[in-house]
Amino acid sequence: LTTIEQLRCAGVVAAVTISRSAFPNRLDHDVVLDRFLCLSTPDHPQPVLIEMDEDDGSEHRLKHQVETLLTGALKPLETERGDKTIKAFICGNTRSYFRSGSLEYMEEERLKALGKFATDIQRTYRGHHDRFRFRIIRKATIKVQTYIRKREASQAYQRLRACVVRVQCFARWHMSAAELIRLRREYRARRIQSYWR
Repeated sequence: LTTIEQLRCAGVVAAVTISRSAFPNRLDHDVVLDRFLCLSTPDHPQPVLIEMDEDDGSEHRLKHQVETLLTGALKPLETERGDKTIKAFICGNTRSYFRSGSLEYMEEERLKALGKFATDIQRTYRGHHDRFRFRIIRKATIKVQTYIRKREASQAYQRLRACVVRVQCFARWHMSAAELIRLRREYRARRIQSYWR
């Protein structure tokens, strides 16, 4: 007899088939926590990860953490039969067993959660990057504005100075012309006086 025939006669193949039909997927508890910890909801807080130590009952605590996580994550897949609630998973001592479709649902939800996390990371990075670019552009804009305002102020000062110089020139010319007229009168008056003396 072949090995398969021996297993079939012993009933092992039937047991495996029945086990696979009810719970086709199974994962170790640490793998479940590692892969699906991102599915924690506010109603079911994120379990605290612990180090595995055989003598202090941490295996039992790990099982409890996995149950807490999976209860929250697989709540939509629970079914009611009479007054009994049938969960989409069962936790053993070292492994978690998933009913048909449960693990696929978890993987899909995990991808959505990771996509959301990626979006949050991208949003944060883009915000930081855009703020950094804005500061650089703002600093450059302020420099350009400073240069333009300085040039405009310099040109306005030069125009004002030229106007002031023209006004001063006109005022000095006017005062000089008046002084010249006064000096000419005095000169003529002295000549007349010197002629008559």
